[in-house]
Amino acid sequence: MVARRPLWGRSMRTVDRLDVQHSIYRAAGMVRAALLAATFVVNLVRVTEALHPLWLIGVTAAMLGWTGATWVWNQQPERRTLPWMSADVVFTLVMVGSSRLILGESVLSRTFLGVTVYWMVCAPIVIGIWKGPVAGALCGAVIGAVNFVQVPTANPRAWLDVTCMIMIPALGGLIADELSHLMRQRERNNAVTASLAERDRMNRIVHDGVLQVLAMVEREGSSLGPRGAELAGLAYEQEVRLRDMLQGRMPTSQGGSVDLVGLLARRARADVSVSSVVGRLLVPSHVAEELDAAVGEVLANVRRHAGPGAKAWILIEDDDAEVVVSVRDDGVGMTDDDVLQAAGAGHQGVKESIEGRVKALGGIAGWRSQGGVEWEMRVPKERTW
Repeated sequence: MVARRPLWGRSMRTVDRLDVQHSIYRAAGMVRAALLAATFVVNLVRVTEALHPLWLIGVTAAMLGWTGATWVWNQQPERRTLPWMSADVVFTLVMVGSSRLILGESVLSRTFLGVTVYWMVCAPIVIGIWKGPVAGALCGAVIGAVNFVQVPTANPRAWLDVTCMIMIPALGGLIADELSHLMRQRERNNAVTASLAERDRMNRIVHDGVLQVLAMVEREGSSLGPRGAELAGLAYEQEVRLRDMLQGRMPTSQGGSVDLVGLLARRARADVSVSSVVGRLLVPSHVAEELDAAVGEVLANVRRHAGPGAKAWILIEDDDAEVVVSVRDDGVGMTDDDVLQAAGAGHQGVKESIEGRVKALGGIAGWRSQGGVEWEMRVPKERTW
């Protein structure tokens, strides 16, 4: 047995939008029916006063049939097309334009109500719902003008009808637009909620597996010698990137620039604190990448050489002429001999990965050791911006 797709295979969000549109057009149909009932009562009262009573009865009957027809096709999205909507406007214009001929000037001069009474506002309302408040207001202005020229007058009562013919369809269009906007907003919120739920599910899966393994390698690697310390550093880098991907923490960018504060904030963890004297600091992307890499090398040295339990602090400052990044730790410290010995053993992290990167940006990087190591990297803005 073949399962049926709900509502001809449309997505649920599309169904929701169609349901709202259906409700709007149905409400417009109810308003049309209510105004037709009022028109029927008014025309019944003045049928004996009309210049052509039988024509008045016929026009009222035609409006009844047209109201039923518009109810049917306005509930069908495929029929909300220019020919159908134009036919509604044209029919209304014909009815309104026949008022003087059917009722006579004396009846119109006394009440300013044509044969359609206020039923004539329904077609502009539908146009407003269909194409927006401006289209509805323009359509209402045309029909209101045709109604006004039946008995032109300076009487405020007649001008009020024209004003209402403009404002009411515009209001209907605004309401329909706002409801459509709210539906789109709800769809976006639902999509975000679903995305967050999926990300949380992936976080649980990855946290119980990959992240725990990386954390274990990072924690235990330093005790396994130089090779283990290198693996610990690599594990830390991959853990940071994986957490960023899962939690959506990516640095904000704008026009080829990157927020350096947001980029370096990704390195914060239990033993690494990141602070800044500015909320955002946009720098060219290549500057941000090089500074981030240099800070990463400093933190790798902290993990390898600062001793167990060592902590690090990163500070980002925006000087008038320079960007300053400082990294300080509370480890065992470092001497010039340590740097020379490391260089002799082929480890060029200080010279190449830190000082070399900053120098390539036109800046300077220096360090001092007082109960730990403090690095200061300064990059001039005029050389890199």
